Amino acid sequence: MKRILALLLAAVMTASVFAGCANTGNAVSNGVSESKTSTSETKPQISSAALSKQTNLKSKNTETDSKKKFKQDFNFSSNSISKLNLINSDSAIESYYPNNAYHPKLIDMGKEWNGYRFWLSYTPYPSGNDYYENPQIVGTNDLINYSEVKFTEPPLANYKKSVRYNSDSHLVYNKELDRLELFWRYTDYDTDYMALYMRYSYEGDNWS
Repeated sequence: MKRILALLLAAVMTASVFAGCANTGNAVSNGVSESKTSTSETKPQISSAALSKQTNLKSKNTETDSKKKFKQDFNFSSNSISKLNLINSDSAIESYYPNNAYHPKLIDMGKEWNGYRFWLSYTPYPSGNDYYENPQIVGTNDLINYSEVKFTEPPLANYKKSVRYNSDSHLVYNKELDRLELFWRYTDYDTDYMALYMRYSYEGDNWS
């Protein structure tokens, strides 16, 4: 009887041990599963900044692709194919050296101002002769046909080739005073002197 009880007790204990192992295994298994789930849940997410950066990068790539596909239907050139028809106020020089205007400055008034929408200053420079490089002004409405010369600065009385001369005119519109203002550079290398001169006009015909 004792032997039977001992065998039964052993069997019960063995079953308990197996049950414990099974439970332990489930616990470990569950632990791993939970750990995986936890790891999955706590995995670092991509920040909104990173997503934005990726989106911008894709956008730039798309823009680059579209630019590659673009084909222009025109050609660039470094200079105009022809000169502007701007005259020299000195008719004798103009007859020998037509269309020799340099340093143009164009103003678009947006509407007619004293007869012309566009006003233009320039300096004739025939054959590189700075004696004639004196500011002149004309008006136009179509940028093709130009008015008579509205203003010209006469050649210097003390002119000396490449030493004393007027050059590089710059025309502006003073909106507050409703007038055109012409600036240019006077140079005198003999005395190491340079100055900016200015004249102005309220209607384009009479200048200070």
